[in-house]
Amino acid sequence: MNKLLFLFHFLLWSTLVLAQEKVKVYGLITNSKGKPIEFATVSIDGKPDVVATGNSGVYLIEIPIQTPINLVFFMSGYQTQKIPLELNSTNAHELNVTLQSFKYNLSTAIISDQQARIEGIQIIDPRKLQEIPNLSMNLEALLKTMQGVASNNELSSQYSVRGGNYDENLVYVNDFEIYRPFLIRSGQQEGLTFANPDMVSSLKFSAGGFQAKYGDKMSSVLDVQYKQPKQFGATASTGLLGQSLTIEGCTPNHRLTLLGGFRNKTNQIILNSQPTKGEYRPVFNDAQLYLTYDLSDKVELGVITNYNQNKFRFVPQSAVTSFGLVNQSIRLTVAFDGQEIDQFQTSMGGVSLSYRPNKHVKLKWLTSAFRMNEDETFDIIGQYYIGQVETDVSKPTFNSIKKSLGVGTNQDYARNYLQATVINGSHIGTYFYRNNTLSWGTTLQQEQIQDNIKEWHRTDSAGYSLPYSDSIIHLFRSIKTSTSLLSTRWSGYIQNSFGFSDSTRFKLTTGIRFNYWDLNKQLVVSPRVQLTYFPKWKKDFLFRLGTGMYYQPPFYRELRDLDGQVHKDVRAQQSFQLVLGSDYHFKMWNRKFSLVTEAYYKYMTNIIPYEIDNVRIKYFGTNNAIAYASGIDLRLNGEFVKDAESWISLSYLTTKENLTDDYIRAFINKDGQLIDPRISSDIQSKEVKKDTILYSGWVPRPTDQRINVGLYFSDYLPKHDNFKVHLNMLFGTGMPFGPPDHNRYKDTLRIPPYRRVDVGFSALLLSGGKEKYHSKKITKHFESIWASLEVFNMLGVSNTVSYQWVKDLYNITYAVPNYLTGRRINLKITFKIN
Repeated sequence: MNKLLFLFHFLLWSTLVLAQEKVKVYGLITNSKGKPIEFATVSIDGKPDVVATGNSGVYLIEIPIQTPINLVFFMSGYQTQKIPLELNSTNAHELNVTLQSFKYNLSTAIISDQQARIEGIQIIDPRKLQEIPNLSMNLEALLKTMQGVASNNELSSQYSVRGGNYDENLVYVNDFEIYRPFLIRSGQQEGLTFANPDMVSSLKFSAGGFQAKYGDKMSSVLDVQYKQPKQFGATASTGLLGQSLTIEGCTPNHRLTLLGGFRNKTNQIILNSQPTKGEYRPVFNDAQLYLTYDLSDKVELGVITNYNQNKFRFVPQSAVTSFGLVNQSIRLTVAFDGQEIDQFQTSMGGVSLSYRPNKHVKLKWLTSAFRMNEDETFDIIGQYYIGQVETDVSKPTFNSIKKSLGVGTNQDYARNYLQATVINGSHIGTYFYRNNTLSWGTTLQQEQIQDNIKEWHRTDSAGYSLPYSDSIIHLFRSIKTSTSLLSTRWSGYIQNSFGFSDSTRFKLTTGIRFNYWDLNKQLVVSPRVQLTYFPKWKKDFLFRLGTGMYYQPPFYRELRDLDGQVHKDVRAQQSFQLVLGSDYHFKMWNRKFSLVTEAYYKYMTNIIPYEIDNVRIKYFGTNNAIAYASGIDLRLNGEFVKDAESWISLSYLTTKENLTDDYIRAFINKDGQLIDPRISSDIQSKEVKKDTILYSGWVPRPTDQRINVGLYFSDYLPKHDNFKVHLNMLFGTGMPFGPPDHNRYKDTLRIPPYRRVDVGFSALLLSGGKEKYHSKKITKHFESIWASLEVFNMLGVSNTVSYQWVKDLYNITYAVPNYLTGRRINLKITFKIN
């Protein structure tokens, strides 16, 4: 009996031990042309654990021995494969897989999000670019609903991320870095940004703590990839805001692909809803072409070109603005004379060469040239009348001016011309070995800037120019400079991603960047670390820790101070960042959801202070501040309505800075009272006992928008999914502002909260598969025809973007709000041809 019991226990434990043993399965995932497929996923059917191929197409997964399972190979745009497998040996098993692409054109293919989860990258569905009510016609409208992103201007495509400004965001299109214009002052001057939404195949966005392979900015990364067509197709749309046309196609052997787009935008109907009335003539055009050609099975050539022309002409006539309290309302009436003519032209050409010598190595060389020509010319005189409004409804003069507070004249003049050329060449590479991914890159870049500024502002009150002089006429502000710069940068990085414990539990990425600029003779080195952990829980959780140094060497804008003078000795801004995040995937109502949470802290030194007026950033031109930013971001994403993805983002942040040289000498009198000359000018009459130094201390940064909420919600009529509704809502608490005296310690006032709701209704008018109501000849070439009705600013909220400062007869200064757009409607029709 004892021997039988011993034999029974021996067989039992042997079986348990054997059941716990695993065998490694590895291989290469390719397409029908033999090219490795990036970011494909491999999983055991019915299990939550997933591994991704990364950039090399190679996978490695562990499966239980002597257990029949199904390996699932998945990639959007390809047919999913399930391969049954049962291995009886512990020897590693090689299994190479070829995925077949869908026969139809999946123009909105989305890359797998598993690798993105590891890297802390948000994957944005490009299809939403066509659905979201979009006043700007730019893809950045979708970013504004993402976690950590803030914006208070629907006319602008610029956005702030976790307390950073507009110049701290990286944008790549097909691995080419994209630059934004220099001279744009207001959102109404902005036209079409570089990335064409109809040409996009994937969008990846990081709000901070990103890896070393991305460039030298302190806030965010937007990585855009264009489509490589699999067959002929076209998309065209026309509406009250503009038109667009995109054509795509390829040769029968798929060696040559072509993708071209043209866009035209005129937001005249939107601008006419602003308080300033006049003749608006905005015309914005953009044309792009993207080609790829397979020189061989291992070598691919890519060419991208872009020409963008934004013209803005404005002849203002009048503006009436009411502000103040219910019982004390003030009205400013302005009559204008003059006009504004602005032109921003950007052209870009880029060539890339990709080479895959084997399944472990991916190499790419890129070269590009940007050319920007910007002209800003205006001469506008505004004669204003300010008065107190009668608020008593019982009086016959209700809502009329009951008391004059002053008259005056403001004149703004500018003849500003800027030309910028950026030429660069770079190399990036990836080497996959075992469970490691080694990446590297280097870039050599030359920048040439020619900038001529001539602008001034005159303020006249009751016949006297301010500041007043009895002998000469003073200008309130005058700038006249000419600058020519030629400089070279050299930057690069190396990083390694290493999985340990097993391929699905831990991922460690370490990297380092360097950047040298010969203008300020500064070399900066930025180490970065990212650790990802998949706990062995039944629920699909992921935890991520990112930390490192993020240096931002100055570009030309940061060198130019408030008076237009250029400081070549400005150093790189420095930021230490710590990001702790969690990513939870779960099912609710039998549908997939995800909850992403990230807490962050940024400590910044060598900061260049700045002020924001509308969308114009004016730097102080010196590294004289330290700063910090901290907060938490949350995003819930999923199908709140079946087959209709929606999300809500909530962010809280606080960001402050301390200027190191904003001290002032104050005095203490014989009674021990502190006399601050910023408050009291009667210093000489006081008996001074001793003096002291006062510092302004920590003040909110111009981007200190504490709470932000972004909501995108989509729905459709039950059993009629061809009738859809898309809701886009933004809320952001007020940003700091102050008087235009460039004293940062005074910028503690707050703009009212930004509140905006846009809604879009769309209906499927015709589908190639619905031929009941249409002849076959008409529908056979159409994939779909959609009609859309968009209602912008549905609640009619008057949002404030900036302030105009006016003095009355009693020397009282008023901050007069500049309001954004009112409620407007847009009609649009979209055609898709296959």
